[in-house]
Amino acid sequence: QECKVQLRKRQEKINSTLAENAGLKSALAKKEAEFKEITNEKETLEDKYKKLGGDKDKLEAYTKRKLSNDQDKYLMALQECKVQLRKRQEKINSTLAENAGLKSALAKKEAEFKEITNEKETLEDKYKKLGGDKDKLEAYTKRKLSNDQDKYLMALQECKVQL
Repeated sequence: QECKVQLRKRQEKINSTLAENAGLKSALAKKEAEFKEITNEKETLEDKYKKLGGDKDKLEAYTKRKLSNDQDKYLMALQECKVQLRKRQEKINSTLAENAGLKSALAKKEAEFKEITNEKETLEDKYKKLGGDKDKLEAYTKRKLSNDQDKYLMALQECKVQL
C-alpha cells in the first residue's frame, strides 16, 4: 500500500511536472515567436540604418562635389571679372592718354592758327606800306588762310570726334 501511495505521489509529481513542462513549452514557444519577431524588426531597422548611412554618404559626397564645382565656378567668374576690370582700366588709361594727346594737338593747331592770323595781319600791314597789288595779295592771303583754316577745322573736327 505504501508502494501504491508513493507511486501515486510520484505519478502526481510526473503529471504536475508534465503540466508545468507543457506551460513552459508554450511560454518558450511564445518567447521564441517574440524573439523571431524582434529579430526581424531589428534586421529591418539595420537594413534601414545601412540604407540611410549609404544615402547620407551619397548626399555628403554630392554636396562636396556640388560645393567644389560651385566654388570653382565662383573663382572662375571672379578671375574673369578681374580680367575684365583690368582691361577696362587699361582702356580708360589709353583713352585718357589719347584725350590728352588730342587736347595737345588742338592747342597746337589753335596756336598755329593764331600765328597764321598774325602773319596775315603783318602781311596786310606790309602791303599797305608798300602799296602793292592789293588783289594779288588778298588772293594769296585768302588761299593761305583758307588752306590753314581747312587744316585747322579738320583737326578740330577730328579732335571733337575722338573726344
